[in-house]
Amino acid sequence: MSWTPFASLLALLICMVQSPQAAAGYHVVCYYTNWSQYRPGLGRFRPNHIDPNLCTHVIFAFARADNKRLAPYEYNDNVLYKELEALKRQNPRLKTLLAIGGWNAGVLPFTQIVRSPQSRRAFITQAIQYLRNNKFDGLDIDWEYPGSRGSLPKDKILYTVWLRELKAAFEREARQVRRPRLLLTAAVAGGQSYIDAGYQVAEIAKYLDMINVMSYDYHGGSFEWGRTGHHSPLYDSGTLHQDWSIRYWLRNGVPSHKLLMGVGFYGRTFRLKSAQNHVVGAPGGGPAEGGPYTREPGFWAYYEICSKIKDCGFQEEWSSRHGVPYAHRDTQWVGYDNPKSIAAKAAYIRKLRLGGAMVWSLALDDFTGSFCGQGKYPLLTTLNQGLAGARTVQSLARQRPMPRKGNTNKCTMVSYGEATSGQQSPPASGDNAAAPPVEAKECPAGVYCHEPEGLYPHPERCNQFCHCWKGIPYEKSCPGVLNYNAAVGTCDWPLKVNCRVQLRKAKEDAKKAPVRIRRTTLPAPVRVRQTTPAVKLALPEFNPNLRPRKFVKGRNCGSVKCNPDGFGLFPHPGSCDKFCQCSHFIPYEQDCPPVLILLNASSLLTHAQQDPCVFSNHYRLQDEERNYNTTARSSGTVICDRGRADAWYRFLGNAGERMADETGKSFPARSCSTESPIFLEGKHPTAATMSPGQVVTKHAAFKYFGVTYYHPLSTLSVDIKNCVDNGHQYFIYKLPVVPTCNMAYCGEGQGPTPCKVDEIPFSVNGQRICVGDRPDFKTVSISAPVVDGADFFFHCEIDWKPIPGLETNAKFEVVIDYVEYVDIHVS
Repeated sequence: MSWTPFASLLALLICMVQSPQAAAGYHVVCYYTNWSQYRPGLGRFRPNHIDPNLCTHVIFAFARADNKRLAPYEYNDNVLYKELEALKRQNPRLKTLLAIGGWNAGVLPFTQIVRSPQSRRAFITQAIQYLRNNKFDGLDIDWEYPGSRGSLPKDKILYTVWLRELKAAFEREARQVRRPRLLLTAAVAGGQSYIDAGYQVAEIAKYLDMINVMSYDYHGGSFEWGRTGHHSPLYDSGTLHQDWSIRYWLRNGVPSHKLLMGVGFYGRTFRLKSAQNHVVGAPGGGPAEGGPYTREPGFWAYYEICSKIKDCGFQEEWSSRHGVPYAHRDTQWVGYDNPKSIAAKAAYIRKLRLGGAMVWSLALDDFTGSFCGQGKYPLLTTLNQGLAGARTVQSLARQRPMPRKGNTNKCTMVSYGEATSGQQSPPASGDNAAAPPVEAKECPAGVYCHEPEGLYPHPERCNQFCHCWKGIPYEKSCPGVLNYNAAVGTCDWPLKVNCRVQLRKAKEDAKKAPVRIRRTTLPAPVRVRQTTPAVKLALPEFNPNLRPRKFVKGRNCGSVKCNPDGFGLFPHPGSCDKFCQCSHFIPYEQDCPPVLILLNASSLLTHAQQDPCVFSNHYRLQDEERNYNTTARSSGTVICDRGRADAWYRFLGNAGERMADETGKSFPARSCSTESPIFLEGKHPTAATMSPGQVVTKHAAFKYFGVTYYHPLSTLSVDIKNCVDNGHQYFIYKLPVVPTCNMAYCGEGQGPTPCKVDEIPFSVNGQRICVGDRPDFKTVSISAPVVDGADFFFHCEIDWKPIPGLETNAKFEVVIDYVEYVDIHVS
């Protein structure tokens, strides 16, 4: 058969119909979320649900950073990786990337990576190997956010350095293996405060292939309560809208072809004060209950919103001012995107000649076509057609409205315990829900799995549940104070769980269950007590899947508190050449090989080797919202400390002079601008009762819906250190990670005014002063380097103007930058 021009034209037309984004020349970057596999029924989503012709890039969210190494997050991520890779058989042009981070990851994994040249190099080397082994085409950095949420101001610069080194390493590796270079992208903030604090915009644009702006979550039930607000308006007054964010990034030096506008396939909900006043900006009072599939208060997937409109009597409205729709019924309100607003945003992207659109996330569109009556992937299809110029707002306006059935029996609502920002937790125990079942203990014999995979109440304890995997039930624990709620299939606040009734029903079901044959090939792990000297490891690498029976519990690690997930590496309280490794909530003593003692001193043993009272060794809490005298109702903001690092903090400025205690306080609703304020049990210790440098531990309580939870229902404990600096006394606090949102630590009183970003506080003759973070150099001389084999040395002399009162005790840290991987030793 001869190949004619007519046949060529026909083939081209077929390709254009199948893959509209290819003809448009725009990027359509789609996030796949690995926790969406846990949603029930039609909400369950895996990589094989993805249409590979509707995305140019698919980003797998998320991987973890364990001990500065890429690692899988879910127990079956390796299987999901292969399912994602298989999509390239249908579309060979599809690119897949692996994302690291996310809102729930917080800032600590990233600050540990970027803190030194050695830690950055270790991560980069392992990351390249991990990406290649799992057949990814690149890496997506989702650090939320550099310079904020507990990240120090210097991380803004270190973030740029890290991206520069990643790009250089990717280019070098591509030349060596003669393969296409790994892509480097980043998800970045849309709010001005986060942008200014975290990004050297023009610089990072040099190293990133795509910059995905998270231009959504401007408003939402999890963040504010006073008024309704659309979470992704195209236009509005002020700075909280997509047009402002995109133009701000462009003005600061990002080439338009690298910038992608984020589009959310979900809605944020509110409860209206009055059903009659439902416009955008109407008075509101908290989030609506969770949907039947996503099960998160304040958050509905697009397909859940379709069900509300079709079956539940929700009325859809259009806000011309914002260019987006919203829907309401009675006192429930939701702002979201529909095909009409998606088409308008596609036209906006074309108008500004941006690089394309980023989608959060695939699992939130009507991917089965079962809910909206608009076919499969109605939002993603509209986005592709709009970028190709084949679909306009005018053409969508002529479409028939969404069919309404009015069957309110289908209007299922679910109340879910934990609300997150753009990232939903699996229906169980948050981070622990999908731990590898081979490492878990089986549930009592009476528990029977009616389905191969599923969640069932524990017959003996309310704070545990049974996770069926391949037909075998494994014991899992709810985080913090939460109990398992069988009615909604997830961990929930104790007030919402009738523990006695649930246990009685679980025991009755267990009596009726068939006899289960226990496994014998993989016995449950045994807790080994200290009977022999500690076992030495070749390398102190963090492995979350280590079984406790392989190690011997060390005597001197007994005081170490493991992370909420039961794992982690911690400094040894009595030795610099040892460390403590937590595995399944048990701390084990391990030895460092001599070659790793220096690395350990600069990373793992930060708190043992350095005094946390020093300014650079603790974080500052200085936001007015967390003061006891501030409420969410007056401030308009609800804060959550879920993403903060387990580290030392000091209360400053309007946040207060110290952490709040319960003495003489009632903690009314939404005190400290949070749903669940955390405070010290009893009375705060005084400087008179503590010697300088002394550390005491106090239990922390929290209040939720008028009920105060004390120890042991509250598992939070706070270390308090009495710091004294040249006669100036203050307290710092080792604050553990909170188990859920929205919980936050409260301050009280009025603390000293914080120093500016480029200043450091000092005490001179008992007076607190702020000075620049670097001396006023008069002269700086650097000798020519002397090369000695693979090393080189140079001499540096600095003549600086002294600060009165600080001539004898001032010390300065010298930071030396370098090109690519040159190890520099400063002596």
